[in-house]
Amino acid sequence: MGALWLLDIDEVLLEFMPEFIHFYNMRNLKRHGIIFVKEDINTYDLWKVFGITEQEAVNEVQEFNKTINFRNLSACRGAIDFVNKIKGNCVAVTARTDSTYEATKYNLDLRFGAGRIRVRFAKPYSLLTGGNHPLGKREICLQEGARYAVEDSALHAINLAGVCEEVYLVNQPWNVGINEVNTYKNIIRIKSLDEIRV
Repeated sequence: MGALWLLDIDEVLLEFMPEFIHFYNMRNLKRHGIIFVKEDINTYDLWKVFGITEQEAVNEVQEFNKTINFRNLSACRGAIDFVNKIKGNCVAVTARTDSTYEATKYNLDLRFGAGRIRVRFAKPYSLLTGGNHPLGKREICLQEGARYAVEDSALHAINLAGVCEEVYLVNQPWNVGINEVNTYKNIIRIKSLDEIRV
């Protein structure tokens, strides 16, 4: 069996942000009077983008996580072929909250095959979500012995660069302006998983 891959879920395996933005727009169009698009999301601090409080942003994500659309997110471009190429030799690591475990597992099984991808929950992005996982993605990577990782977060990519042979960073509006990643020789920017040669 080949080397183990550590794969982020949102925007690496599953298309979270487009569905969430649509959900947010439908609920808040009257409030803001504008429609947000994915290109507007230049930070994970969604409250800064939407002009709301951090707690309100957390509440919006948690409400979206209860929907059928969250359970049925589409696979990202190239993700299914990539998981097939590595023969499912991966672990999906996410900062989603525990309450999403069932929906997350259902969605991954739906898109990639039942029981094909193991899921581990890492330290949550916001302390307001109530998650209680003490380990970050770097610590989980070390525990699992993963040699490669794919992320959409520049911060996580930088943290993983110290413990992985190669870290692939999927270009997204929230990471393209973070030039610090360019100082790491083992962080490789990609547009989608189909650019990775295995």
